[in-house]
Amino acid sequence: MPFQRERYPANWPEISLQIREREGWRCKWCGAENGKPHPLTKSKVVLTVAHLGVPKPDGTPGDTVRAARTGGTPVRDGKHDKTDVRDENLAALCQRCHLNYDLDEHMQNAARKRRKKIIAAGQLELGLPSRPSVKMLFKCIDPARNMYRWYSLSVQPTLFDSCAVICAWGRIRTSYQRIRILPADSVEEAEKIFG
Repeated sequence: MPFQRERYPANWPEISLQIREREGWRCKWCGAENGKPHPLTKSKVVLTVAHLGVPKPDGTPGDTVRAARTGGTPVRDGKHDKTDVRDENLAALCQRCHLNYDLDEHMQNAARKRRKKIIAAGQLELGLPSRPSVKMLFKCIDPARNMYRWYSLSVQPTLFDSCAVICAWGRIRTSYQRIRILPADSVEEAEKIFG
């Protein structure tokens, strides 16, 4: 996503520099060194500072978007709290780790933009609910084993049956994916298959 300066505190450049210096100009998660070729991708590493959504000392979620990952109440507005600049909430990450961390948000934004584009081009809508009643996304990332997988389970409306459980899986940042569709007579039946 493009950098939106107005969402950050006035002293963001100093805070960002401090975090990158704290990490020794290396990615906190994979250790890739800033300005050098990345060990896996071989592209030049550019460190960025990520907002991790660490819970606040009083126990409230540190970032409403990230709350879904930690068991809190999710708010899917795509807005991170860029003013939460506590040291424990910030990490210097290479572009690869930062992208993988925000992958679900990037996927949602891309789907939203694609949908707007096809509707603007004249695609008719079916009038079905655009959001599933249940959706789960899992990621399995283990750089040591070259493992970058995603798994998705959702209950979606269909044209002919009441709904279906959609099971999908694939490799992150590639076009490889597989999908299995399990029809159901009702949302309740689908949720039994789901759970």
